Amino acid sequence: MADLPKVKVGIVSCSGEEIPEGTISRIATMKVLNKLRPQQTSTICLPLFLAGGKEDRDFARVYPTITVDGCGKLCAKKATEKYSGKVAASINVKDFVKEGETLVNRRDLGQKELEVADRVAQEIAAQVDKVVRQRSESITFSQEEDVSSDEVSNASGTGCSCGSGDVPYLEVNVDGKKVKFFYLKEIFDFVSQDGSKSDDIAERILSLVRTYNVIDDGMENAYRDAIVKEYHAYIGGGK
Repeated sequence: MADLPKVKVGIVSCSGEEIPEGTISRIATMKVLNKLRPQQTSTICLPLFLAGGKEDRDFARVYPTITVDGCGKLCAKKATEKYSGKVAASINVKDFVKEGETLVNRRDLGQKELEVADRVAQEIAAQVDKVVRQRSESITFSQEEDVSSDEVSNASGTGCSCGSGDVPYLEVNVDGKKVKFFYLKEIFDFVSQDGSKSDDIAERILSLVRTYNVIDDGMENAYRDAIVKEYHAYIGGGK
């Protein structure tokens, strides 16, 4: 019987960009990770999870997870349950949009969008508290649960900069304009250490960047080129 080091809750956020609710789901998730429940939570990268990331899938199998989706497709919930098991809680941002509220901003959230993000963040935090209470009395795995020691080890090391404080970001020059990218240093560190092939680096980084940032319509190639250039400067000691 293996003891878990402590109760930890994984949060899987929507990575969609087509509607404001996608951005809201990520903003709310980051608020929980960095402000409301930094010690009890860890983020799981949905694109990496879908691509077969072992540590992310092991985390979601070993630890309870909460999914935060932006629409009725429930991509985060369905993916988590397909690859790692039933989620502890599922949150849909649309359920927190009040009657008469119209959300229009996808990148620079306005007051209405931020208010919805706050409501969603409070619900995530409440669900985290509920899960922690339920799990704190029983944080050991039995043989019947069929969880290997390797999975526990992988899960214990999973997380994307979930410390307290302001959300970290780097500014990158994209076509002459400075653009803030959240968690870019953490993404660079992750990719540089995970054994990605050089010809896969660009798409791998861009998929991770999409998890925490909105890519403007029609700017994907420019963003990719600028971010990859920044990545090579970073790992080469340029930052």
